Amino acid sequence: MKVVAEPGQIGMEDIAELSLNQVKNSDPMAKVTRKGSRRVNGLNMVFQEIEATVLKLPFTFYNHYYSDSSSCIQFLGWTRRSLMEKRRSTIEEFLEGFEVPAVTPKPPSPEIKASPPRTSSAPKPSSTVTGEETPP
Repeated sequence: MKVVAEPGQIGMEDIAELSLNQVKNSDPMAKVTRKGSRRVNGLNMVFQEIEATVLKLPFTFYNHYYSDSSSCIQFLGWTRRSLMEKRRSTIEEFLEGFEVPAVTPKPPSPEIKASPPRTSSAPKPSSTVTGEETPP
């Protein structure tokens, strides 16, 4: 996987077209074999699969695109064509970690209870019950 992030909004369909044109620089006969949209962690994304031959090797690119008012992000996955069905789930699992903090809804954080900071630099006394030292 390769992730490309750029500032500024670009329409997702436009990013997909740019991506196809980049692949066509290596193989003018490259073609889109599948395209669509999906939601990842509540975010709308566009995806496309492109088949191309690069350096005489058949590849399938499985790319996903996201854009909002501040940036556009491309997730570019590829493998040899014969391995795509096996690798597809790995690419999709990688995408499941994608979040935009200001947009992606988060579950409520658990309440964290912490001891107040120690004010003394003196070492803590050892435990008399277990005989083990308590870490400072």
